[in-house]
Formats: sequence, C-alpha cells, structure tokens
Amino acid sequence: MKKSVLLAFIVFLLAATIEARTLTEEIQIGSNVTIENQKISVINVDTKYDKAIICVNNVKGIVSRDQDRTINNVRIELRSVSQNSAKLRLESSCDNCIESDNAVCFNECDINSDCNDNKETTIDQCLRTPRKCVYNEVTVVQEPTRSEPPEEIDIKLTFEEQKKENKPSSLLAILINFISKFFN
Repeated sequence: MKKSVLLAFIVFLLAATIEARTLTEEIQIGSNVTIENQKISVINVDTKYDKAIICVNNVKGIVSRDQDRTINNVRIELRSVSQNSAKLRLESSCDNCIESDNAVCFNECDINSDCNDNKETTIDQCLRTPRKCVYNEVTVVQEPTRSEPPEEIDIKLTFEEQKKENKPSSLLAILINFISKFFN
C-alpha cells in the first residue's frame, strides 16, 4: 500500500512538472506569455494562410496551422488564428533558459539604410526600441529662377606702365650717370 501511494505521488509530481512545461493560450498581437523562463510573443498573424509570426526569447519564426514548429526550445502548435490573435499550444524543453524582452523581434529596421524611402526631402533614420523607421521632412531652399538672362557688363582695364628709374647703387655709378647727363 505504501508503495502504491508513493508511486501515485511520484506520478502526480511528474504530471505537474510536465503540465507546467505545456501551455495552451490565446495571445494577442504584440502580447506575450512566459513558460519556463521563455517569453513567447505574437508578432503578427495571417488569417488567409493560417500562419503566425512568433518570437521566443528574441528568436523569430513562422508557424503554420498544418505544421508544428520548434523555435528556441519551444514546440509550437498553432491551433487557430483570428484577425488580431493566435491560439497556441506551447511545450517548453528548456531547463536553463533566461527570459528576454523580445524587443529584437519587433524591430522594423536595424540600420538607417533599411529605412530609405527614396525621397530627397526626408532624412531617414532607424530609431528607438523597438527600432522603427522615422522620416523627418527637410526644407529644401531653391534659388529663385530668372526669367531673363543677366545683363552684360563691359569691364575695361587699362594698365599704365610705370618707368623705373634706375638708381645707381655705387659712388662710381652716380658719377658716370652725372657725366653722361652733360653729353646728352
């Protein structure tokens, strides 16, 4: 009798442990649940093809209704999708996981060039957490256009040549210069 009570107790503990690692939950887009230190977020759903984009501790994946998928040690079965939620059966197989905030999965961009809208009138940036594209309008100043061509202006420059007077540098040169002026 003691053995059967002990065996029943062990089975109960195992069942509780297994149950704690399994969860069925309807999760809204942008919301999350935690199972065994793993945060599971629903990023988006596609009702036409019965698919959902799921993030498990910053690892993103697509789960479809007809195929179970394991993402970051969580087996995910997509039970149903509605316009803004997904009903998931989650089964964790992680013993030492550390929960994250899943912000990386909600990023729209990683670097500024991911946000290029091909408009010269915007400054495109990837900012904030989660990272999103931000487009700031800039004012482009254009020079006024002229309807008629500019006037022609005549500019004349005249240069006068200045005579340089050779100044003698020595006493002998001064004397020769003085004598030569008498004979000229």
